[in-house]
Amino acid sequence: MNSKFCAAVAATGGAAWYCLRRSKNRTGEEQDEEEATLSAGYRTKQRGVEIAEGDKGFARLDTDGTVKRWGMQEGDAEGIAAIIGGEAGWIALTESGEIEVWGEIKEMEKEVSVHIPKNPTSIMGTKRTFVIQNKEGFCLLWGIWGYSLLEKTHIAEIRSNEYADAAVLSTGKVLTIGADAYGGGKTNITATKLYSTSQAFAGIDKDGTVQCWGDQQSGGLLPAPLTSIHCISSTTQAFTALSESGEVTSWGDPTRGGKSPDTVKAFKVKQIASTKSAFAALTTCGKIFVWGSKIFGGAQDKADMAIQGRTMKSVVGGAFAFAGITDDGCLVAWGDSEFGGSTADIPPSHLLNVTSITAGERVFAVHRSDASCTVYGSTERGGDPTTKYHNVERVVIGLRAVVILHFDGTLTCLGDRNFGGKL
Repeated sequence: MNSKFCAAVAATGGAAWYCLRRSKNRTGEEQDEEEATLSAGYRTKQRGVEIAEGDKGFARLDTDGTVKRWGMQEGDAEGIAAIIGGEAGWIALTESGEIEVWGEIKEMEKEVSVHIPKNPTSIMGTKRTFVIQNKEGFCLLWGIWGYSLLEKTHIAEIRSNEYADAAVLSTGKVLTIGADAYGGGKTNITATKLYSTSQAFAGIDKDGTVQCWGDQQSGGLLPAPLTSIHCISSTTQAFTALSESGEVTSWGDPTRGGKSPDTVKAFKVKQIASTKSAFAALTTCGKIFVWGSKIFGGAQDKADMAIQGRTMKSVVGGAFAFAGITDDGCLVAWGDSEFGGSTADIPPSHLLNVTSITAGERVFAVHRSDASCTVYGSTERGGDPTTKYHNVERVVIGLRAVVILHFDGTLTCLGDRNFGGKL
């Protein structure tokens, strides 16, 4: 497995799609494995209890196909195989091969209902755009920018920015729709991976080369050719690419991370994380370099003060702050203190034995080796740094609320009750 990776929070204008792939577990049996970028939640019942998030609430999908939605668009359903949450509602694939839609997008769905492929087998989407396709190669892409009908192909990935969508087809070509100035009218693009800022797109082709399009000041213009690129991370108006050899290249708005520091060029980088306006690079020797908006995590002196010379193991970005884990399992954070950039209010014992961090826009969930977790950041959106939750299987962070799924199947909801903070 390649140890290099890039991450970007959904708030940066990045996308939102989930799929399941088949793999083998340690005993050789097939199992479902999730591949995801951050944002709108796609979940299937094959993996046990699942929690999907939409902008206005959450949905619980159980193994028996029942769904319970809560927040602004509450309701129940049966016979559901998969579900996606978006900005304006929910779309679900039933066990019988039909499409169900709830919320404000119901009106949008009426315009394209006659074009929905027969016997659909999969759905995917971003917060504003959805894809419905079947095994025969018929595919419908629809959302606020309109719709597109495809035949004898399928969509492997979809990305959105604020004004356009881009999708990778099985042929390797990229389909774009939306505003031309922001990437919606581009043709003759091929890629296997897509990335986005708020107003531009970037794609990595199978040979590791990069193509960019959309608003030039937001990353739509690549200053020089790039090759052997492994992955790309984004802020709202800049991209950073990580090469197979561990080199980083940034472009776009310099105040939003579009110019990486010379100091990072002397090191081999293994991970890039981002907030809305800053990047953080983790080197193979455990050093952290940051750049971009100093308020939102790009101040090197603030990062150094939080890390205090310790070796770092990983780093993640929310919308306004970074959080990381040291080699000895301690939590560190920097950026906007109100939204997760400070650990001052977290009890010292909660900072230890950290194994992973789930990042949201304004809150972080800190997971520890004893299956406990602490959620900190914006108190209005679920942050409660003094409380330790136990027997935690996973944490799902929505727009203004947090859901904790425990191993016994029970849920703990935090944050704004109107957005799912109360079940």
